Amino acid sequence: MPVISSECPGWVCYAEKRVGDLALPHMSTTKSPQQLFGVLSRLWYQHVNPTNVSLSHANDLLQSKKVKTVTLMPCYDKKLEAVRPDFIYGTEETKENHPKEVDTVLATHELLELFKLRGIQFD
Repeated sequence: MPVISSECPGWVCYAEKRVGDLALPHMSTTKSPQQLFGVLSRLWYQHVNPTNVSLSHANDLLQSKKVKTVTLMPCYDKKLEAVRPDFIYGTEETKENHPKEVDTVLATHELLELFKLRGIQFD
């Protein structure tokens, strides 16, 4: 059977809510580039700053509150993707102690508004 893939969280929500069993068994489980960035940035931090972090235990780093990941995305649906419960590390019993893969998502429109508020202009 085919593998259905999309990095659009809006499409994924649509498939989950409206298409259901016709699509879900065939959907790819690969993370989107945004979520991969969140995971890889935490692992990179572990590599360059190993202080008090055991390199053999990636979860030690993932529990660290020092790493904050922020992505700049063109679509507001990426905010929905970042808060999905399946993008939090840990078991069901310990998820409240684990960080999200991506902490904050700024839409490009929000960044432009921030520039305006700060008086930053690009010629």
